[in-house]
Amino acid sequence: MKRMFLGVIKMIEKVLPIFILFVLISPVTAINVEKEVQQEAVIGQVITVKIKINNDLDRTLNTKIIEKTLPEFEYLDKEFIKRIELEGLEYLHLEWNLDIPPNSWKEVTYQIVPKRLGTYYLPKTEVITSDAIYYSEISRIHVECDNDGFCNTTIENSLNCPQDCPTGIKDGICDAVKDNRVDPDCKEGVDPDDPVIYEDKIAKAHSKGSMLVYGVLLASGVILLGIFGVVYKLLKKIKR
Repeated sequence: MKRMFLGVIKMIEKVLPIFILFVLISPVTAINVEKEVQQEAVIGQVITVKIKINNDLDRTLNTKIIEKTLPEFEYLDKEFIKRIELEGLEYLHLEWNLDIPPNSWKEVTYQIVPKRLGTYYLPKTEVITSDAIYYSEISRIHVECDNDGFCNTTIENSLNCPQDCPTGIKDGICDAVKDNRVDPDCKEGVDPDDPVIYEDKIAKAHSKGSMLVYGVLLASGVILLGIFGVVYKLLKKIKR
């Protein structure tokens, strides 16, 4: 009896890891989430993102697809944007609800426009079902300046596209750099090339000079009054 009991335990010890491994692997192989997006783009370009969900199960899959947003991109598909407030902060994401038939796949797409230069990583797509949550891989997008020699001030400026937009032009950005041009986007006296700055410096210099002259005259007057007082006292003593 004891040997039989020990044999059952050993069998369970052998089978249990295989069963656990099967449980962990089977949902992943049954449902696959893929995200496709171009890796290179220029600022202001419309980019299409594709999300594909494969359902290899023998039943219909009811899914909710969640795509987190990034502030560096403009999302053109406004109808899919959802807002969530959490601890006083607002979070945006794209959301779809799809029913995927057995042994088939469905695809959703959305469009984004990069607003800034740099390398960005689109977050993992979440596919929520009644059984589990599935994820896509992280997608990378590198955004460069259009570099066409023309400054499109609706999306480009001297910060995000210095190749096309020199400093000191009206592009919505106050450059405040010394470039022999007064930036029209700067407030008066902010750009170092603004003549108001030099006029102010001259006025301050004159003010300091005037104060120095007044100070010297006042000090001289005090000294003269002191000398006059001393002389006056000596004369009074001599008269006595």
